[in-house]
Amino acid sequence: MWSKYNIERQGQELYNKAIFVKFQRELQDTTALQTEVIEKDELFQVFVDENQPLQPHRVRKYLVLVNLQEKEYSCICGKFNKDGILCSHILKIMLELKIKEIPEKYIIDRWRKNEKKMSK
Repeated sequence: MWSKYNIERQGQELYNKAIFVKFQRELQDTTALQTEVIEKDELFQVFVDENQPLQPHRVRKYLVLVNLQEKEYSCICGKFNKDGILCSHILKIMLELKIKEIPEKYIIDRWRKNEKKMSK
């Protein structure tokens, strides 16, 4: 375990080893990010913190939409749709909002440990 976050522990319990390592990288990347609230509990901007030694050539700001009631998160980067794991932008917002658990719909079956696959 890299952190003491509940979501990392959940990832360790549910993800297969290869995906858990990728998930951990995304979680570690949250330490370099800063957030800005656009609409309280609904819309956020996420970007690289100015305090980081390696700054991108061009500052990119990612929009993260949140629906707390439905436990839905989406980011303009589209990583979840492409790779099936949450991006660092969504994870950063989840940590900021003190979300303790990744909703089941964001832990897809193909990345689960064999004994944790959900029956349909």
